[in-house]
Amino acid sequence: MSSQTHLLAANALIQISFSAVFGAWLLHRVHVRGSRSGVHDLVAAHVDWIMLALVEVALSYAMTLFEKNDIGASALLVLIGGWLNPVPYLARGLGVNAFALRERWCSGRWRP
Repeated sequence: MSSQTHLLAANALIQISFSAVFGAWLLHRVHVRGSRSGVHDLVAAHVDWIMLALVEVALSYAMTLFEKNDIGASALLVLIGGWLNPVPYLARGLGVNAFALRERWCSGRWRP
């Protein structure tokens, strides 16, 4: 196995562990504190981190099946994207509307 496969597999394990801790915090927030504001976006971020970690595991396995393992840049981009993709949902779940700028641009009424 190459270093890229080890890196992806280790990152996927860290990502699933982080998502488990995040899910426990989310359960505490919803069931103990009773705060349901933004819960759908936080659940979307939680599930997104789990699914992207599973994609990283599948990619690290697929990389072992091929003889050419010189796709280090692609593996690195998948690794970075696995952490950064759910961030807008996390921000919106915590009260920052990460999609507000896009909505203003798409509506045709851009006012700074």
